[in-house]
Amino acid sequence: MDDIERMRFEYDGIAYKMLSDSEVEVSRNLKIKFPDVAIPNCVEYEGKTFLVTRIGKMAFHGCREIITISIPDSVKEIDEAAFCCCEMLMTVNIPAGIGEIEYETFYGCEHLESLFIPDSVRAVRDRALWYCRGLKSISIPKHLLGIEYPNIYPKRGCDVGQCRSLDSLEHCFVRLSSGEVEDYDFD
Repeated sequence: MDDIERMRFEYDGIAYKMLSDSEVEVSRNLKIKFPDVAIPNCVEYEGKTFLVTRIGKMAFHGCREIITISIPDSVKEIDEAAFCCCEMLMTVNIPAGIGEIEYETFYGCEHLESLFIPDSVRAVRDRALWYCRGLKSISIPKHLLGIEYPNIYPKRGCDVGQCRSLDSLEHCFVRLSSGEVEDYDFD
């Protein structure tokens, strides 16, 4: 497995890292200069097909030219800071099956306008939406276990999370670092 984990390759301009003999993750992409990124369900390398199941830590960190990212349903995990500082990112789909929005996933995505969080998501981790200044609406499942502090505070003008444009959030509760829960209802 150690040899497999070190195997990295590029497919259609996106970098990948092997996780097993049948699965890969999107790995660190420093050279992406195109606005629309479509991650495929499967990729081929040396005559073998691999299922794309994960977007790795900091996979698109700092890719400032990206405007849209399409993620296939085969992806079941998006690691921390995956889209951090993708300043121009406006549109991203989070596929069903994702369990958590990890630490700093969308940190600094200043042009992200709306976010639909699927029912499979149980938690939004610390700073996942920090500095999403253009964020206007978030759709959150009712059973979400919590949005960790610090993140978003719509009733307080989003000054803490710097989500200054947020004006639509159906229901939210925030789990503070102390473990306490503050409930917000925006209906």
